[in-house]
Amino acid sequence: MLQNTTTGALAFLLVAAIPGFSDTKIVTTYTTDGQPVVTTIYAKGERVRYDYGKGLILLRQCDLKRMVQLDEQARTFLSLPEEQSAAGSSPNPQVTDTGDRKEILGYSARHLTMTRVTEGKTEGKAQGKKERTDTDGWYIDLKDMTVCSGQDSGSGGYPLEYTIPTYGESGKPSSQVAMSVTA
Repeated sequence: MLQNTTTGALAFLLVAAIPGFSDTKIVTTYTTDGQPVVTTIYAKGERVRYDYGKGLILLRQCDLKRMVQLDEQARTFLSLPEEQSAAGSSPNPQVTDTGDRKEILGYSARHLTMTRVTEGKTEGKAQGKKERTDTDGWYIDLKDMTVCSGQDSGSGGYPLEYTIPTYGESGKPSSQVAMSVTA
């Protein structure tokens, strides 16, 4: 028990120090079906910290191939190995550069659209319902936020703004997510 308490205390001390030593700080607002959530992201080298507010923190430690989830209010943490995506499990999106450019927060952003079709699995069956997402967004090259942040998986860069409606098999929208970097 002493080891878990010591490890937990050490983890919380390290988490508290990370924002002061980051190379990059990004403040982002995610809106899912009308509900906004502000997230602050700190990055330095192979480490990224996501502060979701209310004491919820996710640390991606790419150099150690693990993620650590912290709940400061409950004073708990969970350390997990970084998930390795299985080949073919999530097809690469069809990406189209519209050729449009605009300045966002001092960066020249590319206007990209992406379509991804996935086929879910249902219980006892190999294939299930198809789902399509259409992403319409603005992306930049941001060296500190590519590989470790997981934001550059076939998208053409780091997103500064996007909207992603999800369509079910009927073709009707089932949900929508919007994101914009505010600082």
